[in-house]
Amino acid sequence: MPDRLFTIDEAAQMWRLKPRTIRKWVFQRRVTYCRVGGRVRIPESEIVRVVEEGTVHRLAEGFPFEATAVND
Repeated sequence: MPDRLFTIDEAAQMWRLKPRTIRKWVFQRRVTYCRVGGRVRIPESEIVRVVEEGTVHRLAEGFPFEATAVND
């Protein structure tokens, strides 16, 4: 089944950004999009990709390095 397609306003709401930012990303081709009837649509898979790329995962328990202060 093909991806669901979202408008720029819907994508902006999901990403909690301004629609202007999404339009800029489309213009810069930073996001995958398609045109349906001349209007820009963002596929659901692109919404997920952007979130996953921006996700910073926590360090594993017992990570071998500890934060230490730097002394002058």
